[in-house]
Amino acid sequence: MNKVVFFKNAFTGGHYCFKTEKSKKPFTNPMTQCKSVKLNSDDIVADVGAYVGEYSIYASKSAKKINSYEATPGTFKVLSMNKKENMTIFNRAVVGDNRKSVNLFISKGVGVTNSIAKTDGRHHTSRFQQ
Repeated sequence: MNKVVFFKNAFTGGHYCFKTEKSKKPFTNPMTQCKSVKLNSDDIVADVGAYVGEYSIYASKSAKKINSYEATPGTFKVLSMNKKENMTIFNRAVVGDNRKSVNLFISKGVGVTNSIAKTDGRHHTSRFQQ
């Protein structure tokens, strides 16, 4: 079972994230490359697959507006806990075509990758409509 904890770090200043019973530390993404992207005060950022919003939080310090998309329902709840004033969050899947709806197969675990194609390890299905 994963629990939600608050984790203080230099990248975000602190955010809610997942910690498994077996892990010694909460799960956070390696965000070092994100610092290389220069953001301006008039930028609008799209964070697709936002997870718990680490990059969105970081971008919210510089950019005008952040649109964060996270399809996994449980992870979206944590993203909503991390929402900043200039962030708009969407519990939606983003796909590369003009479909009006899609079945999303959701992986289990922390730091998961979801897919519109059913493969081993992806069990739960969510349906998203435009």
